[in-house]
Amino acid sequence: MDFYDILTRIDKRRFYKDLACVTEQDVEFVLTKDAFSISDLPVLLSDKMMPYVNLLKEKAKIITKRRFGNNILLYAPLYISNECVNDCEYCGYRISQSSNKKTLTIDEVIKEADKLFSIGFRHVLLVSGEERTKVTNEYLARIVQLLSKKFASVSIEVGPQSLEEYHILVKNGLDGLTIYQETYDQEVYNRYHKRGPKSDFYRRLITPEYGLMAGIRRLGIGILMGLNDFKFDLYLLSLHLDYLMRKYWRTFYTVSFPRIRKSVANFNVPNPVSDEELVLAICVIRNIFEDVGLVLSTREPATLRDQLIGVGITQMSAGSKTNPGGYSLNLNSENQFDVEDTRTLNDVVQIIKATGYECVFKDWDSSFFVV
Repeated sequence: MDFYDILTRIDKRRFYKDLACVTEQDVEFVLTKDAFSISDLPVLLSDKMMPYVNLLKEKAKIITKRRFGNNILLYAPLYISNECVNDCEYCGYRISQSSNKKTLTIDEVIKEADKLFSIGFRHVLLVSGEERTKVTNEYLARIVQLLSKKFASVSIEVGPQSLEEYHILVKNGLDGLTIYQETYDQEVYNRYHKRGPKSDFYRRLITPEYGLMAGIRRLGIGILMGLNDFKFDLYLLSLHLDYLMRKYWRTFYTVSFPRIRKSVANFNVPNPVSDEELVLAICVIRNIFEDVGLVLSTREPATLRDQLIGVGITQMSAGSKTNPGGYSLNLNSENQFDVEDTRTLNDVVQIIKATGYECVFKDWDSSFFVV
């Protein structure tokens, strides 16, 4: 039995019925608990919880400091290709948006990586659209092999690979895999992923396990907030995370909370997520999954990112470019989405330090590179 079998048994109507039945007394009782569990999700995600978000934030701060100290890990996304055969309605890389497509050569990728290294980054995330004739497993393996000699951690956020292909990447130095299901509601998923290999819901859902079976040490999952009701998706993501953590317990897990942002796709967000709802989502996951890293990207505005330092968040990107060649090559290639926090790495570092936290660039051994 895999997670898809579990997912198909979830009664959506029961979930919303449970939400609707939550009382203020239920909320007050849950908040007296020393530790939360998945069974508390209907209460934590109910409208009755919103007036108590500040209490959840305080609990999240305490847990984060106890489990992760005052450290914020900084990383950079390195976009290697914006070519894609999928037609996801919300994405600037969709195949029907055909302008300014570019796949970097290996030499160009190394030049971009060298720029990030010179700035101070030691964790790099390779990102691309899904065009397997351009971003082949051999191409990825060579890049990973070269970058792993220099960077403390090399991760990928690319199209799904086979189990054998993940084995090859791990053998060449890959240690992290990020793959978002986008939405766990298959009906909603099918609505926005109608063309290309990403239209296969099950293929997307099972892919994290291929990476874990191949020896990936870090797995990042998440939902694209705005596609569906975030409460239902957060509930299903929690079930998925719990399933993975029990089955592959040696892995370090992270959860991301990307909200849909403006792109050339001109997508009309069907379920907008407010700042308050984003904070609730972060606090809920932190309070249930105490040892999971929580990631916040430059999709979010600077003021909100600053406010969330220490409130569950343990990893942040900084100075991000979302187009191939954006750091050093000055290429006229299309962005995946518009970045909200446009500050430099140094600006972000100074803010983190001013709040009493330390910026960590290298965390694979006991000798952290900290500023």
